[in-house]
Amino acid sequence: MTRIRRRFRVLALSLALAATAVMSPAALAQTATMDIVVTDAGAARAGSTVQLRDPSTGFSQTVTTNAQGRARLPTVQASGRYEISVDGTLQLTGVVLRANESQTIAIDLSIGNGSDPATPLQE
Repeated sequence: MTRIRRRFRVLALSLALAATAVMSPAALAQTATMDIVVTDAGAARAGSTVQLRDPSTGFSQTVTTNAQGRARLPTVQASGRYEISVDGTLQLTGVVLRANESQTIAIDLSIGNGSDPATPLQE
């Protein structure tokens, strides 16, 4: 019985190591969560299309705001500098995400677009 258990443990360990070796770099990369709040003159903008894009890699992710003007991007690579567009109009550039953190970015469409790095809201 002991011999069978030992073989099973060796097999299980081998399978675990093999699975780790074949994981893609993207699966091992560090990610962050981003919440975006879209308003227009202080009023929530429901149904807005929000696009997060890394111009250096071409990666993009698109979500739609809910009734409170909020949208969540739960798994974003924490590398590079991102641009955020709302309804096809560039709003922010130079957005940097930190690994394993959640950030909230507020965009008020009545203010217009900007190119300064975005800063997270304190909630």
